[in-house]
Amino acid sequence: MSVSHCTAFFVDRTLHGSSDYPCDRQPNIPFSLSRIYTVTQTYQAQVYVTLRPSVLDPAGTAVQSGLAQLGFDGVDRLRIGKYIELTIEAEDEASASQQLDAMCDRLLANTTIENYRFDLSRVNPSTTEAVSA
Repeated sequence: MSVSHCTAFFVDRTLHGSSDYPCDRQPNIPFSLSRIYTVTQTYQAQVYVTLRPSVLDPAGTAVQSGLAQLGFDGVDRLRIGKYIELTIEAEDEASASQQLDAMCDRLLANTTIENYRFDLSRVNPSTTEAVSA
C-alpha cells in the first residue's frame, strides 16, 4: 500500500465520513474538474446608473444652480448618476450579461430608487482592446 493511497483514503474518509474504504482504491473526487477546463472570454462592461424619474435629485439641482450662476443659463433638467466600468470573465456573452445583471441588482444599483443599463463588449485577448460583440 502506497502513501498516496493512504492519504487519499484519509481525505476521502474525512470528507465522506466512511471508515470502511479500502486504502488501495482511488477515492471519489468531491469537486468537479469540468470547471478547470471551461473556456472563458473577457468582456468589458460600462454600467450607467441613474435615479428614477420620480426620485428628486438634490445634487442635480445644486449643480444646475451652480452652472446658472456661472452663466450657463441654457441647462435644464440636470440629473446626476454613476458610471461604472469593469471587466468580467464568462463562457459567453449571455452568461456575462446575466452575471452583470445580477451584480447591478444586488450591489451596483439601488433598484428601489435607481435604474441601470449596461453596454457589454468582448475584449480581444491578443491586444486587450474591446471589440463589438
